[in-house]
Amino acid sequence: MTLIAGAIGTILAVVGLLDHFTSFLTILTAGIPPVSGCMIADYWICKKGNKEAWQNNIPKVNWIGLISWAVGFAIAIFVNVGISAINGVIASMVLYCALYYPFYSKKTVKSIESIVEK
Repeated sequence: MTLIAGAIGTILAVVGLLDHFTSFLTILTAGIPPVSGCMIADYWICKKGNKEAWQNNIPKVNWIGLISWAVGFAIAIFVNVGISAINGVIASMVLYCALYYPFYSKKTVKSIESIVEK
């Protein structure tokens, strides 16, 4: 089995698949870490590690998370200073916190609910 896997890997390397594989790994390296940045910001910073607050009142689509991930992904791809994965995590964390408090804080949610009720 190992011999077969080695032969397949050698053939794919000779064909030139390795050039496309490194591009794929670059996309993964830039795309996955900002997700953790959003999750860290949401759980530890915005909701202060409160498990019940993190599990309850979950919106159907967390637009702040998606926007923060997209910006973190773009920064990880296009900023060539430092380590790209860490740049993406930090950028998504900062943006998530900056967008969370104006849109999802309890005071804001209560004021929106009172406007909707009138």
